[in-house]
Amino acid sequence: MIDFIYPPSYESKIDRPRLEKIAKTTLSKATEEQNPAFSLRFTTNQAIRAFNRDYREVDEATDVLSFPSGFYDPETGCFYLGDIIISLQMAQKQARESKSTLQNELEMLMVHGILHLCGYDHDTSANYQTMSTMQDEILNSVNNPLIGSIHAQ
Repeated sequence: MIDFIYPPSYESKIDRPRLEKIAKTTLSKATEEQNPAFSLRFTTNQAIRAFNRDYREVDEATDVLSFPSGFYDPETGCFYLGDIIISLQMAQKQARESKSTLQNELEMLMVHGILHLCGYDHDTSANYQTMSTMQDEILNSVNNPLIGSIHAQ
């Protein structure tokens, strides 16, 4: 289950059914949790900058943030993985720079965020290799061309 959160004005910019399909593909490869759920929020550079400043002490906009939770919700029967926030403005900028589409960029950022929620990281060389390989395999399987898009930290 995905809880999409975004202003109505963003609706025409997002292929929500495709994002849902790719999320299911990613979850099937990244976690063994039964009935996983997460929220996906699309926001502005200003809002994501505030989250980045408040939670990571980095006072700048970024493309995607993940906030893992990891708890079973008895009301829904879902295992709640956490929250993903994506700056639509940053995604648009990156799509232009890579000569891709906004949808491709959003898909890549969502996959990246889900992998973080599932415990993957790119903080060491070994972790980078594992997460990068997993992300590329998922993107390739859904015909998204943004392979090799994780940046080492």
